Amino acid sequence: MTMLARTLGLCVLVASTNACFDDDDDDDGHHDYDAPDPSTSFYTTIDANEALTAVPGEGIGAMIEYGSGGTWAIWTTCDTAFSGYACGFEIDVYTYALLDDVRGGADLEADESIQIWDDYSFTFFASTDYDTDTMEFFTAPGELVEMELVLDGYIEPMHFRWVGNNTVHNEGAPSSPVVFQPDQP
Repeated sequence: MTMLARTLGLCVLVASTNACFDDDDDDDGHHDYDAPDPSTSFYTTIDANEALTAVPGEGIGAMIEYGSGGTWAIWTTCDTAFSGYACGFEIDVYTYALLDDVRGGADLEADESIQIWDDYSFTFFASTDYDTDTMEFFTAPGELVEMELVLDGYIEPMHFRWVGNNTVHNEGAPSSPVVFQPDQP
């Protein structure tokens, strides 16, 4: 398993708002952070119909978007332009309502996949470098969705990005799993 050093800034734009974060990891090839408490779920609001943008290759992120009617999108970026490494994402998703559909984006490559476990859960596997990798899924409108982000073998909720309460959450979540509550159906 590759351990990645992360020294970068990822800029996320929403409408006319520009928000950036900086990972202050060292360059010794090890992740440098306090591991989240796995016994503590983090509940947060996600705003409907807000789109995130990021520059592929210039920052690590698992972007989470919700569209009215129960449409969810997940897409990933990596800091490959700075680190020289790809990011190995494993995003476990648990829905509180039946999954209506799960689809991989056109940008998924041979080493990326979606493993559906049952009617409520799946895992999105992506190896992201200078591109983005996307997928979408559909649930009952307004239902809670729980996610856990594993990056290169480490639980790292701080790499989730979303818009909630009219704010870009670009520093991720403090604990895992993250439970997203849409602000509208």
